[in-house]
Amino acid sequence: ALQYRIGGSGDYINVPGAFVADASTGPGIATLVTPVSAVSNAWRNKADLQFRIITTNAASSDEWIGVDDITVTSTPMRRT
Repeated sequence: ALQYRIGGSGDYINVPGAFVADASTGPGIATLVTPVSAVSNAWRNKADLQFRIITTNAASSDEWIGVDDITVTSTPMRRT
């Protein structure tokens, strides 16, 4: 799951549509790429926006999940 919070404390909030039920292809196989694209109006003009990525326990043996190649982009807003 992808979660965020605004500021350095407080509860994290789930990003809608960013939950991945199974982020792996199986034990010992590191081939699955799981892109997540998320946008929220709550993030606009925030000086301190924190994200975290969490996984949950597997039904049997746990699998290693790696997170890399993270890209965060934005588009400047037009002033009205």
